[in-house]
Amino acid sequence: MVIYAYPARSNTKINPFNAILSDALEDLGYTVTDPSHAQGVFGRADIVLINWPEAATQQKWGIAIRRSFFQLLTLIIQRLRGAKIVWIAHNSTSHDSVRPRIERAYMRLVVRLLAGVVFLTKGSRAPSIEQHPGLEKLPYVIMRHPLYGDHYPPSPSKEVARLALGLPAGRKIVGMVGDLKSYKGIDDFLVAFGAAEGGELDGLLAGKAQEAGLVASIKACAARVAERGRMLVHIDRRASDQELVTALAALDLLVLPYKGGENSGVAILAAERGTPILARPIPGILELGDVLGAAVQSYAGELGGAELVAAVSQATAPTEVVLEKFRQDHSAAAAAKALQGLFEVI
Repeated sequence: MVIYAYPARSNTKINPFNAILSDALEDLGYTVTDPSHAQGVFGRADIVLINWPEAATQQKWGIAIRRSFFQLLTLIIQRLRGAKIVWIAHNSTSHDSVRPRIERAYMRLVVRLLAGVVFLTKGSRAPSIEQHPGLEKLPYVIMRHPLYGDHYPPSPSKEVARLALGLPAGRKIVGMVGDLKSYKGIDDFLVAFGAAEGGELDGLLAGKAQEAGLVASIKACAARVAERGRMLVHIDRRASDQELVTALAALDLLVLPYKGGENSGVAILAAERGTPILARPIPGILELGDVLGAAVQSYAGELGGAELVAAVSQATAPTEVVLEKFRQDHSAAAAAKALQGLFEVI
């Protein structure tokens, strides 16, 4: 059975999720490929697996029109040739959509072409249906986000990680890892971190500030806490794979005050590397907490300084028994089997 995956492996350096899933599907006997434009139009697949189709609408106008039209055309052609189209719904909408109305209208067309849909968490189905009512009657499966495994380098010890990043060894450190954008709640983190009382809490931001004004806000917060004997370190560049795992190893608590979305890839990476998490109660976090227990904390309302201090004092790394259960639930093989079950019924 041939699967055209958009993408399969072409984005591996940016996000290995799709390559991991494609390899696991090939272990089950499927042929998974990144089709060329010509293959998309003239070839024939049994399954077309799409990720982030809404991204086509988020480019500059000329590019958005071309990509959206060609993507829709390809899906229509493949469906007419008998392919079953399946959407992996990473989130119900784009994280930071620049054209939300156009995105919703475009996705209504995409949803009409689907034979099935994949959700990464049970709790993400309801908000996805709210955004895209056409999903409600479609066959679906819950496929847990697969582990990243050896697609990222081994994690150093906390001591080695802090030495590499120039961080103090004996203090509590909280922070965020990955590209810094407004939808991830970087401003909420800065407010809470700046309001935290006590001189033993430092911060780490390991990622490129992607929007104008964020760098200034980070520098201003760093200056304010420095007056109280605290440190906020910002590594202002797109973190390499090694820097990502090193930053996670250095933290006592990863903070994810996301303002939208249902799932988080960095939360999966942090969980499998044993880094405690504090986050808004989005479905992906709540369901991680069901497995990892006290290693994953969530909060309602606004994140304040007192809540941040309390969370880091209560932060607990998951036990090996708990981690093993998590690894089984989120294995690439389990993800591929879940997809196989959907493919067999559509």
